[in-house]
Amino acid sequence: MRTKIGLALSALVLLLIGISCEPEQPEDQGSISLQLIDSRTIDVPEASGLSYDPTTNTLLTVSDGSRDKVYRITTDGVVLDSLYLGGGDMDLEGICVSTDGRTFWIVEEGNRNIVEYDFEGRMLRSFHLDFTGPENSGLEGIAVDFRDSTIYAVNEKNPAVIFKLDFQGNVIAQEQVGAVSDLSGLVFLPDEGLIFAVSDQSGMLIAFTPDLDYTGQNALLDFQNAEGIAINGDTLYLVTDLNSLTSRLYRFTFSVKNP
Repeated sequence: MRTKIGLALSALVLLLIGISCEPEQPEDQGSISLQLIDSRTIDVPEASGLSYDPTTNTLLTVSDGSRDKVYRITTDGVVLDSLYLGGGDMDLEGICVSTDGRTFWIVEEGNRNIVEYDFEGRMLRSFHLDFTGPENSGLEGIAVDFRDSTIYAVNEKNPAVIFKLDFQGNVIAQEQVGAVSDLSGLVFLPDEGLIFAVSDQSGMLIAFTPDLDYTGQNALLDFQNAEGIAINGDTLYLVTDLNSLTSRLYRFTFSVKNP
């Protein structure tokens, strides 16, 4: 009898150990997975906005404040050249380069202007987004779906809003965002059919559909002050505004799980 009881207890203990050693299942099946590759300081003052140029395998970013410059950097963060737009305190924020590498779009925060330039610095088109609010909480990020000529832009906060526009500046749709405190950068993912938005203050990356619906997919960042986001394949780049003289570029591999 003792032997049978002992065997039964042993079996129960082994069963409990086996259960406790089972791998935990992820709680969120709809998340964005980020794996840090590296990060480094870049010689760009107050970087704001980021875009990948597939024609040159480089990144574009802008310097806000009174500098009014577009910087081209390598994917390792080395500054190659810069273009002065000379607008007189335009307060540049987001940037998005065209898929053919011939033009780029920028947003001006306080003026709430969306402008397209060529790389000679010539303005090609410009329109004003008629949306009221504090000047220092205006337009922060831009992404473009060049396949159907659609622009996505964000108002930073008070309130945080994502807009969908056509190439004539007409607002097709807009959505106030409550999932984060602010919105500071955007990128369009054509293969996934998603828009990634980054939040400076909340330290988060969140995903939207092209119809501006928040999918619930997100990732928490280990840092704040994220000001721009770009993607090339499965590599995701984030740029942060460190101080008035330098910024920092982060590189990640990423994947998106279906919600």
